Amino acid sequence: MGDWVCECGQRYRVVVEDGFVRMWPESAADDFREQPIDGSCVCGSTIDREAVAAAIH
Repeated sequence: MGDWVCECGQRYRVVVEDGFVRMWPESAADDFREQPIDGSCVCGSTIDREAVAAAIH
């Protein structure tokens, strides 16, 4: 588990389990949404989940 920040500045909590990357966007100071995102950042940019997983390990 770790945190990752999109180029737009949106921060995510990231969990990698069995090769699957799940990401929850920060919604307030030190609080994250309950539901993970799909394939895009909240800004609309596509997220390379392999790169995110590599960045937090």
